[in-house]
Amino acid sequence: MLKTQKENNMSFKKNFFQQYFLQRKNLILFSFFSILSAFVMAIIFAFSHQTADASASLSNGLSNIILDIFEFVDSSKKELYFAILKIFIRDFAHLFLFTLLGNFLTCAVINLNVQKSRVKYLFVLLIGLAYSVADETHQFFVEGRSCQIYDVILDFSGVLLGVIFAMIFYKIFQIIAKKRKIS
Repeated sequence: MLKTQKENNMSFKKNFFQQYFLQRKNLILFSFFSILSAFVMAIIFAFSHQTADASASLSNGLSNIILDIFEFVDSSKKELYFAILKIFIRDFAHLFLFTLLGNFLTCAVINLNVQKSRVKYLFVLLIGLAYSVADETHQFFVEGRSCQIYDVILDFSGVLLGVIFAMIFYKIFQIIAKKRKIS
């Protein structure tokens, strides 16, 4: 059967408004995750701007709290556990913050209208790499701090993990949304 002119107009209006609200939702989500990304970048910058003494004090304090929680640690080996824990805390902080950054950046660019998803993910990885290099370069100019390739690799690994997590969650979300449309 042929659709009447009125039905065609209604169909066009319906599709136009659906597309408009979808674009608006994507813009809101893009903005939200971009703001979260900027917030994480600011936190990373603040930690990087600490002097070596302030950074060590923070790591030492956290290590002591954790060791105090686990009172069963043999006191003769406490210094060894303290040193290991301090390294773990510093590395975990790098990895965790940059994983958040990669995740939020990926969630932001997923909501852009770019057809090729590989370009989106490559863009996030390049931003993450650039920010980790900038972070380490910034530390070079802070009293008592240094620029280390190991930290750039650790930071970039965090960004990569964040991208992978976001991709997995996005795919799961798509599957759930598709199942809801079917039923």
